[in-house]
Amino acid sequence: MENEKILMSLDLGSQNIKAVIGAIDNSGTLEIKGMGVVTCSMGNCGISEGIIKNIEMTVRNISQVVNDAQSQYGENINDLIVGFSGRHIESRNEEGSVVVSGREHEIGQEDVERVKDQAKTKVEPLPESKTMVKQIPRWYSIDGEDRIKEPRGMSGIKLGVDMHIILSNTQQIRNIEKCVMKADLGLKDTVPNLLASSMAVMDKDESELGCMVLDMGAGTTDIAVFIDDALHYSDVLEIGGNIVTRDLATVLKTPKNKAEHLKIRYGTTYIDENVDPDELIEVPAVGGRPPGHIKRENIEEIIRPRLEEIGDLIFDRVRRNNINITRDLPAGIILTGGMAKLHGFDRLLEQMFDVQVKIGVPGATGTITGLGLDVS
Repeated sequence: MENEKILMSLDLGSQNIKAVIGAIDNSGTLEIKGMGVVTCSMGNCGISEGIIKNIEMTVRNISQVVNDAQSQYGENINDLIVGFSGRHIESRNEEGSVVVSGREHEIGQEDVERVKDQAKTKVEPLPESKTMVKQIPRWYSIDGEDRIKEPRGMSGIKLGVDMHIILSNTQQIRNIEKCVMKADLGLKDTVPNLLASSMAVMDKDESELGCMVLDMGAGTTDIAVFIDDALHYSDVLEIGGNIVTRDLATVLKTPKNKAEHLKIRYGTTYIDENVDPDELIEVPAVGGRPPGHIKRENIEEIIRPRLEEIGDLIFDRVRRNNINITRDLPAGIILTGGMAKLHGFDRLLEQMFDVQVKIGVPGATGTITGLGLDVS
């Protein structure tokens, strides 16, 4: 189709590595043309808690998913947009201001670039261990009048910007670059998954009203808070669904891959009419021992405390950044990622945070869709 932009996105997760080739039209709608997915058991992707731990294993998985996606599409796409996560991601809000240089004090692109560069100086010079990966203007101000989204073409003496800056560990970015290069591919851009997943599941009304996107995968939980249609706060917790799997494996004395199956098939944080609390579930044992049995309600008793603990961590991080969830986020929480599929997790968060929680796009193309839209 004419005016389509073809992009290939790569999502580097601790349990899944996914490649998607998509066509984006002028309206921003993305159509999937090809997809490849590798699902790994407990770190066998070469990535743990968002951190690349094994270059060769990661390269092998990247090559496989890219080849699968290209085979479906029928053509080779060499440049990747890579989504990543990890505890090394940090963010801050900074301000900058400049005197408008345009004729008759009309603000142009040059002024916008200068004021963004001036805001960036607030975090520079960066230590060698840190790299600036995204700079997102939250709003501009002209002569003290703030909350302006598009200043170009307007007149004023002083232009200001309030900007959300995301930093990453330099070595992790270099390791991503190295993996892509070893797979004989090119790197178009790197995008924190917290941005990509937000773009995939949140609409403009929610962003304007105020909402929080929680993307809980296997190894990390990404947090993105939007207020007044601007990214107000972002963070990454180095904890995700794998810790629930480990809890089940430890308490039930079952192999981790069997515990993962139990979590997916029988996991719940809420006993309702869809859950029989007395359902008896067989639990495989280790070392050739005979299997045991457990009631469904006992699985809930193992899972729920851990997810309550994660919820408390999220609440504490957000509160420390002066965000009142019930007051500042009327649109509530959007839950996405693999753990969004866990029965009752949304209801647990509703009880904990006293806001509405909706399930976003937890499927195979959720974050990947946002990666494509971020650079379209």
